[in-house]
Amino acid sequence: MGDEAKRKIVSSLLKHNKYDWVFRWNAGHTIYINNKKYNTNIVPSGIFDGIKCYIGPDCYVNIDDLEKEMLYLKENGYDISLIKISSKAHIITK
Repeated sequence: MGDEAKRKIVSSLLKHNKYDWVFRWNAGHTIYINNKKYNTNIVPSGIFDGIKCYIGPDCYVNIDDLEKEMLYLKENGYDISLIKISSKAHIITK
């Protein structure tokens, strides 16, 4: 299933149900909101709905890329304090 289809499913679930968290174990997303394109490679798509986002165990997280993505999200008005990382995620520093 393509990224856009996965996001549509997540978006539909979030609109019709109450969820506290969105988790991530796989690759990034390309998302269109109000005809504006957003790209994330690390942060779960729940960030676009104001839901706490958890980067799960066994994800590989390049810390420099995460910082850039968080700055990008913050500059676009999203609450990056919702992003949490599993203590079992693999952090890449170089």
